Amino acid sequence: KGAKSFVYENDDPYAVDLHGIWVTSCMAANQPGTYVGTAPEANYWLLRSEDQSSEHHVEEDYWVSAAEFADSVGVDIINSSLYYGPESFYNPPYQFEEMDGKTTFATRGANIAANKGIMIVNCAGNDRNWVGSPADSPLVLTVGSVNDNRLVSYFTSWGLTVDGRMKPDVMALGSSAHVIGESGTSETRSGTSYSSPIICGLVACLWQAYPQLSNKDLLDVIRKSGDRMNNPIIPYGYGIPDMKKAMEIAEDIKIFKKF
Repeated sequence: KGAKSFVYENDDPYAVDLHGIWVTSCMAANQPGTYVGTAPEANYWLLRSEDQSSEHHVEEDYWVSAAEFADSVGVDIINSSLYYGPESFYNPPYQFEEMDGKTTFATRGANIAANKGIMIVNCAGNDRNWVGSPADSPLVLTVGSVNDNRLVSYFTSWGLTVDGRMKPDVMALGSSAHVIGESGTSETRSGTSYSSPIICGLVACLWQAYPQLSNKDLLDVIRKSGDRMNNPIIPYGYGIPDMKKAMEIAEDIKIFKKF
């Protein structure tokens, strides 16, 4: 649909590296017989809020500005493959006590967006530490990474929030995940940045199939479809979603909402 940068010093959405291309390909790529993303026929806005020249809290303001723009153009779902957390180079770094789902600027913005009906899917982070903002929000579906053996990736972030909630909520492939690069060929990349859009595209398809559901219904459905739903545990949260099970749960909610 379009592309826009919210970085004050650089208004070119394509100015930096290929991270956005790799992330978007997990959902939007459509090369039958080669690579099909998880939501290839969705409409996309490409919004840049990351300033890679430095790491400062103003980037959360950029994130919130991008979310406000997304709301203004009717976006239903936001995939956010970035986070603001405990990295030593983040100036100043966040403390664990601030990860309560309501304090940091990006998390407060995410809560507002979610309460307006936008579904937000966010990566857990790659610090093997507690998750950052806005992934700490109770209204954000936070996605960690597993490898192709369904084991937790060595890099994925996880932990309890300060108010006692498990994060991430669910897991998806992020170790050696296939993406489409600038040349249009398949390559592998690792990070929760890829776990997030893989799940986000599936959420988009589920919502298309069951438009009666709210974004908060979707959050609950995806959690309940996890393979560890009956025994959620850190670092997996509710585990790896089963989309067949998610559809069955969504169908039950659809029937219930008819009455």
